[in-house]
Amino acid sequence: MNRDLRKISAVFLIKEGEKYLFQKRKNYSIYKGDYVLPGGHIEANETVFEGAIRELYEELDIKVRECDLEFKMVEPVADYVVFFLEVKNYQGQIKNKEPHKHVDMKFLSLTDEGIHADTLNELIKIEQGISFLQGPLKVDLKEGVRPSARGILITKEKKLVLIKRSKQNVDTYYVTPGGGVEKDETPLKALKRELLEETGSLISSAKFLFHFEDEQRNNSVDFFLCYESKREKPTGLEWTKYHSDLNSYEIVEVSLDEVKKLNLKPEGLKERIITAFENELEKMPFSWKS
Repeated sequence: MNRDLRKISAVFLIKEGEKYLFQKRKNYSIYKGDYVLPGGHIEANETVFEGAIRELYEELDIKVRECDLEFKMVEPVADYVVFFLEVKNYQGQIKNKEPHKHVDMKFLSLTDEGIHADTLNELIKIEQGISFLQGPLKVDLKEGVRPSARGILITKEKKLVLIKRSKQNVDTYYVTPGGGVEKDETPLKALKRELLEETGSLISSAKFLFHFEDEQRNNSVDFFLCYESKREKPTGLEWTKYHSDLNSYEIVEVSLDEVKKLNLKPEGLKERIITAFENELEKMPFSWKS
């Protein structure tokens, strides 16, 4: 690579469970007070790993070895090439050694508020297993195809939350909560909004599961596994403008055995949803706390 044409930087993924370490930049920076992943520039005389080791010590006061770093993704951005590296192990205690740049530092889940939209999109791509990301972060869709996000939403009582739909001259059916991704939204941000609108659900965490092309409805859908921490009154038009005797909505909670008997839409997806739900139940011997 011609270092005169492209500058190189490294971004670090440091995890606690399902949460990542973020730094909140000062308002005058390009990130305008949002939370972003820690990172730094690689000098011209350094390898990516050498620069990463230096930056981790200068920014966070932790020591790492090359064997502690795992490549996850590379992304060309403008005149930069950005390497995303997961820090698998480190020595020392994480500190904010650059308070003049970062006003806060904390571990956040991808559903927490304040994360910069580009950073959130990049992390979603990494969790999807993408190792090379080029150009705009938004997915290129066929003309007329609507991007959507839906949740396999599990309650503390180990039930699956669904929307029961009853329409005139149509058999009753069930769908997972979720909906369309609006302009400038990430799929996760859209999902969080849609859950509040459709079920009133607040979620403690979410994890990308799989992508589905719903040709029947002309939707391109990202499915996430979600854990409900609290439920409030739904805010969406489903419960006001569109709800009637001829077009009704109902929030239901169903067990694993019950969902197997339901008319679950979209067609062809029922088994994948059941499998994801069943696999998660096996990992949950106890209900979690709010």
